[in-house]
Amino acid sequence: MVTFGVEAARSETGLKFGYPAVLYFIWGSVALPSAAGDVRMLVRGGVFGAQRIVRHLWRMCFALFIAAASFFLGLCRHSCHYYF
Repeated sequence: MVTFGVEAARSETGLKFGYPAVLYFIWGSVALPSAAGDVRMLVRGGVFGAQRIVRHLWRMCFALFIAAASFFLGLCRHSCHYYF
């Protein structure tokens, strides 16, 4: 993600695949702690019990948040221009 962000920032239009550099950096900052948590879990030999449920719920709720935000912002992008 950081590579794409740098490529977008250096491009003439400031975009890569139609998205600005800041979005790549935001996703990279979300992916980094997730990857670090995965490595930490693997080094410790996995998670069990309550830790496993917390980890699963965190990931599922974050995915639901992204899906809901995409849906509602997508609706606004297509229908809000009638009002503005």
